[in-house]
Amino acid sequence: DTSILGVNYFYIGDMNLNTWTQSYVTYFNKKLAVDYDIPDLYGTVKSGKWTFDELTRLTKTVYKDLNGNGEYDENDLYGLSACSVCIDCFWISSGVRFISKDAEDGLTLSIDEKVYNMWERMAALLDTPEMLYTDRKQDTKMRDTYDRGAFTEDRALFFIEGLCVASNKLRDMETDYGILPYPKYDEAQAEYHTVASPWHMTLFTVPLTAADAERSGAVLNALAYYGKQLLTGAYYDKTLTGQYFRDEDSLATLGRMAATRAYDLGLYIQPANINKELINMFREGSKDFASNFASHADAAKTALTQTDAAFSLAAESWKK
Repeated sequence: DTSILGVNYFYIGDMNLNTWTQSYVTYFNKKLAVDYDIPDLYGTVKSGKWTFDELTRLTKTVYKDLNGNGEYDENDLYGLSACSVCIDCFWISSGVRFISKDAEDGLTLSIDEKVYNMWERMAALLDTPEMLYTDRKQDTKMRDTYDRGAFTEDRALFFIEGLCVASNKLRDMETDYGILPYPKYDEAQAEYHTVASPWHMTLFTVPLTAADAERSGAVLNALAYYGKQLLTGAYYDKTLTGQYFRDEDSLATLGRMAATRAYDLGLYIQPANINKELINMFREGSKDFASNFASHADAAKTALTQTDAAFSLAAESWKK
């Protein structure tokens, strides 16, 4: 996923705990699942039917005007609570990739019918009143209180966030919760894709200015080895499975995540800030994806051409 012109310039792995902590999941409140007669969610995942449309459908079945003021506000009970970081993750989990590779493994902007379809489906979900979308203009300043608070206070059935939230925000939550992978595009999609948030993920690389590239490589290898032996194993076995996830099905989700993590260089390289512009379109409630995106696409294509050229020069310099 992360190679350019046949070379992998970026290291993602066990020396970096963000690979796990910034992997995004769908949390669900077990009490509300019972209260609203939600079907067996773990069974839905196992049967391959945990899709974006199913998440949307279930979200629309849950809402209660808790303060009785006749308005959808931050004090009510919702089907889903999330901020706009979830958008990048929905792209990747549905199989969308903004960068594809040509025959030489060069980077090209990839916009097909699936991108437009997912845009329409995501826009419809974010407009759903049963979703507490906390990047609407009136809610952004209180996002931490609204989306995370809604879940910990039993006011959201679903909550989309990184695994890091389990340890720093959900630690004292009294109600049991479980985790599901991000939903698939449709049932025909072969597997679920786990997404490490491009906004918070860390990539390591060795700069051209490194005086001793072999020594740098040896250090990275050592960090990766001991990270696997001492860091990620402890985080997985003692922190995640030992403290925050109690049921076997959530543990199975963690295992699935380790095997299906996916990346899109388009969201990491961000040619012409394309993913930021996409999120801004959602925040502003843009309904015309085609024309709005087209205004940024040419700049993104130019940026990718420049990126290919820069990495090609880097590879040639290393060969010397």
